[in-house]
Amino acid sequence: SAIAKSLAIISQATSSGDMAHLASMAEDFATELVCGGNTREPILARDIIPDVLTLIDRAASGVCRGIPTGFVDLDEHIGGLFKGQLVIIAGRPGKGKTTLFMNMAEHIAMHGMAPVVVFSLEMSRDELLLNTVGRNANVPVINLRRGTIDKAMVDEIRETANAVATW
Repeated sequence: SAIAKSLAIISQATSSGDMAHLASMAEDFATELVCGGNTREPILARDIIPDVLTLIDRAASGVCRGIPTGFVDLDEHIGGLFKGQLVIIAGRPGKGKTTLFMNMAEHIAMHGMAPVVVFSLEMSRDELLLNTVGRNANVPVINLRRGTIDKAMVDEIRETANAVATW
């Protein structure tokens, strides 16, 4: 399964110093996800046309074909996120790529639109979830990191963390 392969890659990332092998594994995994595990057999147009016609009917009815990102203007341009699509968010360091992605992931997970798996070579799982909890509890993450939160806010933060755990 995709989760088992993801966990295997994460396990190797934490135990192996062979970054070239790790990058190759991640690339193979991404290719398999995007291609649905079928990269060798051709597909005839007549086999796909019924699915395409369904997409056309949905588009004609004004239904967003993909999974909404939570960013209305972005969804108007790209139509949401689609199964089998590889989306790369690129930019200079410190420009908010991870925050943008996490906001999309949170929106999708919070509304139960699709399962969400997050891979980050930049942040630990604790950092990612601390940021998620902070954003959703309306608490500046820097206050959580510094330990400068009001004791009165702890209950609200815990409640938010428990809600995040149910997504």
